[in-house]
Amino acid sequence: MIVLPEGGEYAAERAIASSGLPFTVHSTRDQGFTAAYSGGIAPTTILTRADRIQFTQNDALPTSFGSVSLTSADRAGYSILGVHSAPPLPALMDAWRTDLKTIAESAASEIPDIIAGDFNATLRHGPLARIQGYKDASLACSARGVGTWPLSLPDSLAAPIDHVLVRSDTKIQRCASSQIGHGDHRAVIVTIAR
Repeated sequence: MIVLPEGGEYAAERAIASSGLPFTVHSTRDQGFTAAYSGGIAPTTILTRADRIQFTQNDALPTSFGSVSLTSADRAGYSILGVHSAPPLPALMDAWRTDLKTIAESAASEIPDIIAGDFNATLRHGPLARIQGYKDASLACSARGVGTWPLSLPDSLAAPIDHVLVRSDTKIQRCASSQIGHGDHRAVIVTIAR
């Protein structure tokens, strides 16, 4: 599974076309956006391998730049929420706070097994600090997590604002971060098992 906070359906399809792998593209539906979404930022998209696990797309709690909610159709029953919150800029502070509250409420609902994406916040910001039952998978990489933004700084100095939150009982087998393409964030790459 690949969560692309600013992927967009067209860019995701272009990116996987040359891979030769059978990916399914799951894009943000209308209910995954807040009313303030202008279309200026590509929406959240999740890529899944169609030859491994089939997923059903569900209605997602809205975030400023889109959310995607999936549930696997197999016995494991994984549920995934891909998110992208507004950045904490002066004109967007209310949207940022609302997005963080939405992410925390989703975690409190105990529905998603994985919440991943660009939170534009550390896990110490606002309601994220009170999330229970989850752990930040990037802490398997380093005791401080993975600094993901800006890419122009070494990860030891960058802010850890992109996250893969997994249920506390999930085993994290591997964790890494990497620059992928021309983005301004490092990707967080994790391998998990139940």
